[in-house]
Amino acid sequence: MDLSCVCWMLFLCAISVVKAGDTFIAAVVEPVTSEVLSSINKESALKVINKNLNHFEELIQIASQQKAKIIVFPEYGITGFGQTRNTAPYFGEKVPNPYMSSVIPCTNVQFNDTTILKKLSCLAIKNNIIIVANVISVEPCQVDIPCPPDGQFIYNTDVAFASNGQLVARYHKMKVYADEKEIFDSGFGLDNYGVFKTDFGTIGLFTCFDILFPYPAIDLVYGVGVDIMAFPTAWMNELPLLSAVEYQEAWAIHYNTTLLASNQHLPIVKMTGSGIYNGQIGALTYHYDMVTYRSKLLIVDVLNHRSTNIVPEVRNKIISELKAMDKHSLERVSPVLRALLDEDNQQQQEDNQQQQMYMNGDHNKFLQNDGTKNNQKTTHQDNTTFQGILNDDIYVYIPTSYWGFWSDINL
Repeated sequence: MDLSCVCWMLFLCAISVVKAGDTFIAAVVEPVTSEVLSSINKESALKVINKNLNHFEELIQIASQQKAKIIVFPEYGITGFGQTRNTAPYFGEKVPNPYMSSVIPCTNVQFNDTTILKKLSCLAIKNNIIIVANVISVEPCQVDIPCPPDGQFIYNTDVAFASNGQLVARYHKMKVYADEKEIFDSGFGLDNYGVFKTDFGTIGLFTCFDILFPYPAIDLVYGVGVDIMAFPTAWMNELPLLSAVEYQEAWAIHYNTTLLASNQHLPIVKMTGSGIYNGQIGALTYHYDMVTYRSKLLIVDVLNHRSTNIVPEVRNKIISELKAMDKHSLERVSPVLRALLDEDNQQQQEDNQQQQMYMNGDHNKFLQNDGTKNNQKTTHQDNTTFQGILNDDIYVYIPTSYWGFWSDINL
């Protein structure tokens, strides 16, 4: 019996080890986004938004058919590029705080004029999938916060919709990059953290340049104990240290946290590189293409494991900040963070048990409970390559299916 047959038999044996509930199917997109505009008004902005949302709908439908539970889209994926402080509001919508009350834009008449929020909410319901996307949000000034000269806050914002269409998280980018500072205000505070729970783990949000800094990652991973970080980005590759895929994988390994990274696909400005990374296991699947202009959908089974990253000092710092808030301020914070105030909370007890087991040095037991590298061989991916011309309305897709321990194949 040759070596290839032995490897195949071992692989088939490994498949039987992992139960269906031990994994969830995740999708990330590297789309060809509609054009950079030289002249922007409300009409042209809406045309770009609808064009990109229509493309998103195609991708969401494919991911849903492949039983994906969550799909992540990139930074500027809906709005495209080229905004200024004056023109950004043409693309912007007011994104309400999702933690103060339940909001389902698809069925709420108050959102009839919000093209993006309503569409994403309805797509989540229609396709029974969690959607994470990036938008421009515009908010009026508040009395207790210094106001920008133009009388409004403009944010680079990630939003998350549950499969029932509910807006479950909102995050304003904290580390605004270079020229973006002329357009966007920076998010800040615990009430800005985008965190929500699912049946396959706790998910946090951060955006592009954020990944180079300690926060919000340290608070979310080491304090809150998120299992998965969704990462919309518009990342320009710069060798040797800022190549997208390598940096994404290094981050996931360092924090031992699953990372769902969705980048823009615009090779002319060095934007490419997306992937799904399962903590210290590393990359499950990734895409990097500096040559062609084709959207790419990556779908893969991800081993579902609980975070063991809780650092008591970080968690206690967050709890102290929460305790210092008044009732109104606390209502604006994600319920995942508010739950940290409840010492009898089941989630906290489970976090403590997991952390104690890990700190006692029983790493092998932990890995066996949550998925070993050997079990990772059961991972498979169903990739769909969307082939089209830059800024073309028509995308022809060619679905492919193969096992995830082979390298990615472009048809």
